[in-house]
Amino acid sequence: MQLDILKNEEKRTNFVMFLFYAVVPLVAFLYVLLFNGGAVKDSIAVTMVLLGILVKLLEKKLGKYAKYLYVSILPVLGTVTIICGTPRAFGAMAEAYFLILFLAVSYYDLSTIAVYSVVLIVSNAAGLILFPDAYLCMYTLSIWIFILMVYALAVLAAVMIVTRARALFDTVETK
Repeated sequence: MQLDILKNEEKRTNFVMFLFYAVVPLVAFLYVLLFNGGAVKDSIAVTMVLLGILVKLLEKKLGKYAKYLYVSILPVLGTVTIICGTPRAFGAMAEAYFLILFLAVSYYDLSTIAVYSVVLIVSNAAGLILFPDAYLCMYTLSIWIFILMVYALAVLAAVMIVTRARALFDTVETK
């Protein structure tokens, strides 16, 4: 059910997601390169900027599916960055995953959180299984399991927030 009160929220959140992808991967790469001793191969993270721009350019044609692409860029390319980059390139990747989850809350749509969670878990689980050395060079398996547990709680909180917010918006719109 599309609430009239939320009709512009998706556009606003898409714009915030676009800004995130236009700035954060580039700044993160430069930080890693300048201060963490990263390498040129860590620039793989900058492809998120290009994908963010591509989704923005196709946003009208994609319609309601643009939000699913926005929330999928970081999990997929985060996995690629972890596999192809140096361990210095993904020191804050888990934190970035949480940030996108919380940005996804502002869509006020449970399907967006579900898509993001599935893409995040599937892509990183596949990465961990296929390239365990890349994943375990920075974090131990127990730390990855802890991150997954905390992520599950964060998803639960996100679902609770979205469900309650939508109920409140529905009440406001009805009255």
